[in-house]
Amino acid sequence: MGAKAGDSSEGPIKRADIIPVAMFDDAHSYIFENFGQEGIYAAYIVLASVIVYVLAKALNISFTVVKIFIIPSLATAFIASLLLPFSFFYILPITASIFSIGLLMKG
Repeated sequence: MGAKAGDSSEGPIKRADIIPVAMFDDAHSYIFENFGQEGIYAAYIVLASVIVYVLAKALNISFTVVKIFIIPSLATAFIASLLLPFSFFYILPITASIFSIGLLMKG
C-alpha cells in the first residue's frame, strides 16, 4: 500500500515542527491562560517595543558608521588621490584603516 497524502513523515513542514513558532504558540497559550486577552495585548506591546528599540539601535549604529567611517574615508581618499601621485584605490585602504580606528575610539 502506498502512503497517503497526510501520513508521510517526509511531507511538508507543519507549523508546529518549526521550533520558534512552537515556542510562540506555547507562550501565547501560557499568557492567555494566566492573564487573558489583556495579557496578550500587553505582550504584543512589549514585543513591538523591543523590536522598535532594536531596529532604532541598528539604524543608529549604521548612521554612525556612515558618518564617522565611510564618508570621511572616501572623501580623504579622493582628496589625497588628487594631491598625491597615487590612485584612489591605492589610498582608500589606508584612509579606511585610519578612520576605522576613529570609529573604534568613538565606540
